Amino acid sequence: MNDGFSRHPDFMGLIQKEFPLLYQQRHRRSLRHRERLDLSSVTRKNIYVLDTAIVSLGADLSDGRSAEVAILGSGAILGVCQLYRWSAPPYFATVRQAGDVWELDLATLKAEFANSPVLIEQLGFAMEHIFVQATRSAICNRLHHIDQQLAKTLLLYQDLTARHDLQVTQQELAELLGVRREGVTQAMGKLQAMGAIETSRGRIYVHHRQQLEQHACECYRPISASVHSSFTAEPMQAGVCRASQRRFKNTMSAADKAKTPEIKPALISALP
Repeated sequence: MNDGFSRHPDFMGLIQKEFPLLYQQRHRRSLRHRERLDLSSVTRKNIYVLDTAIVSLGADLSDGRSAEVAILGSGAILGVCQLYRWSAPPYFATVRQAGDVWELDLATLKAEFANSPVLIEQLGFAMEHIFVQATRSAICNRLHHIDQQLAKTLLLYQDLTARHDLQVTQQELAELLGVRREGVTQAMGKLQAMGAIETSRGRIYVHHRQQLEQHACECYRPISASVHSSFTAEPMQAGVCRASQRRFKNTMSAADKAKTPEIKPALISALP
């Protein structure tokens, strides 16, 4: 199906092509619907690359409430912060659609990460996409009407599944938007009256995507654009990737021979 949905990256394809050892060490794990991933412990040994599962990122408050700020699907990466030696992320990941993820060994990935400009670039893009969603969610939750937010969220779901028949409940949408279920029910009724969607128990069928796009708040476009610009195209061809790695290694070798703690300006130009 090709209806203009945003596509997430073939990150595992990049791993298979450029880092065969890391690819051979991969493990597939199945996630249950509404399962919560403990990123604080899991990512000490592994990083997740989403395959068929869809997850949302959020945080809990001391009074029991929670809010979610991003929804991620195939190709998205969880646990990147561990590569930068940051502490455990102060957020959780909830499985919104049951499916599989790939587990990549963190130690091996760190070894490849240090010498791979293309891997650094792709992981940076993954972090940027989460940042774009989080910032737009903060704006959206304060300034836009629920029905606009709902239209945006349904578009994101459709982007991740490439389906018109969405398996998501009103309660889950309320959790994603941080509003009461009654508010979602009213907003759903408005979109249904427009003819954009049709609802049944636990399912939403998108009849007219264009109507959803017209009704969605302006936050959808930057999120969709971040998928296209950051994820869909291969950042470098394989030959360019290998050449960049060689230049990187040569530059660092030259800096080491110069016995200086800083890379001199003349060496910076050699960096990929």
